[in-house]
Amino acid sequence: MNIERIWPDWTIEEQLGKGSYGTVYRIRKTTSGSGRAEICSALKVIRIPASGSEIEDLYDQGLDEQSVLRVLKRDVELLENEIRVMISLAAASGIVKIIL
Repeated sequence: MNIERIWPDWTIEEQLGKGSYGTVYRIRKTTSGSGRAEICSALKVIRIPASGSEIEDLYDQGLDEQSVLRVLKRDVELLENEIRVMISLAAASGIVKIIL
């Protein structure tokens, strides 16, 4: 995983966990200037489909190409909705903050 291509100031330190849709990494950024500081955060990388075998499994279940696309589109829409909910709750205590 190379996040430097997208966020050149950040580097991945380690993988923290892996789930159905993605992997969570500990990332670090060192700020420059007179107030040099390090910022640590977590990054969840989401992949849809999670793997090539996921698509193969859908075809093995008898789905045609259009049905596979509908399943993947539904997964994207569910994740988009989860992101919107997390953003709307960003100020609440006990909620993980999402930064886009």
